[in-house]
Amino acid sequence: MPTTIDTSIVPECFTRFPASRHDEEAQIALASAGAENSFHPSVKDSRTHGEGPYGVMYALAFPQGDVERVKIAAEVIALLWVYDDVIEALPYHQAAQEHVSTAQLISSEENGDSAAAMPKRLRDVMAQAASLDPEGAVLLLRDIHQYLSEHDHEDPTFDTLQEYVPLRTLNFGYRVMDACMRWSRGIVLTAEEQRTCIVFYASAARVMALTNDYFSWELEKRRPADRAYNAVNIVMKQHTAMSELDAKLFLKGVIVDAEQMTVRLAETLKRSESGNVRRYVQGVEDMLGGTGLWGATSPRYNSVNV
Repeated sequence: MPTTIDTSIVPECFTRFPASRHDEEAQIALASAGAENSFHPSVKDSRTHGEGPYGVMYALAFPQGDVERVKIAAEVIALLWVYDDVIEALPYHQAAQEHVSTAQLISSEENGDSAAAMPKRLRDVMAQAASLDPEGAVLLLRDIHQYLSEHDHEDPTFDTLQEYVPLRTLNFGYRVMDACMRWSRGIVLTAEEQRTCIVFYASAARVMALTNDYFSWELEKRRPADRAYNAVNIVMKQHTAMSELDAKLFLKGVIVDAEQMTVRLAETLKRSESGNVRRYVQGVEDMLGGTGLWGATSPRYNSVNV
């Protein structure tokens, strides 16, 4: 059973979703570290990724998943995360071309020149996934391909939060997070179940993307102008008289409202006759609670010590 974490003692954490940690957190941390280290010495970015005082993000996001499946999910996300750090150094349109090349290489036998040989390592990870669950591995790889096809492929110029949020949920990678959660728990939704959950999915994606923006702002605002994907600067652009601090407070209110909507949708879905749907909703709630706690306390975004 996962270990429940009392988020009420963490002042910075404002998520209403419950947080817990996988009991095999140490194994999951080793798997994600191995994936990250496979990029070195190519990556000269000293920023930590999934580490946090309550455990690695993957163990918080998928606390009830099968440990071998969570280890694979952790490697997938860690690889894509470090890859994204490498790609962000490229001009915007060149990065979009790199994503197309990477997506093609993941399903080929060639290694190419893609950032830090990520496709080859990801192919190896997906081969492990296929040995555990061939059908589930195909679905996970499909979502990875979809994420890469969407990432950095739209004009990043926005004037309002309403314009920004739909693209942010794509570039943030919620599709991969959701896919990894389903993979970790062995959930395969039917087409009808997917349609039933689509509004809930979009609402949860909004929560996770904007929560990440809130906690990552200090890091994001130092990036090049065409990489400044963050809701805080969009709010300041939309409301020109608003200070940076007020924009963060405004964004927190937007997140709280988005969480309320997600909870309402979840309560309806929990009454579904489909056990698959009920397990999916629980998995999303675990993921939102875990990533919310991680964002509030992680060294990557904070200097918080437990």
